[in-house]
Amino acid sequence: MSEHTPGPWRVHPAPYGWDIFNPWGDEIKPQWVAAVHTTVGAMSARERLGMHPSREECAANARLIAASPDLLEALRQ
Repeated sequence: MSEHTPGPWRVHPAPYGWDIFNPWGDEIKPQWVAAVHTTVGAMSARERLGMHPSREECAANARLIAASPDLLEALRQ
């Protein structure tokens, strides 16, 4: 099994959505950034079609993603 960044991960609001940080204060750069960040600037095609997540959905996604280390540990037990 591959290694992961140990927790706890923390969620912090950002102007464009939510950032997730590891215990050392480094931002975790996710491939799933669209799940936790709202769009900036011009509306994207996804946003025009109502497919881009709301700020509330982004916040919920960020909290769930930040809980990943704890969820993994619970699964291992």
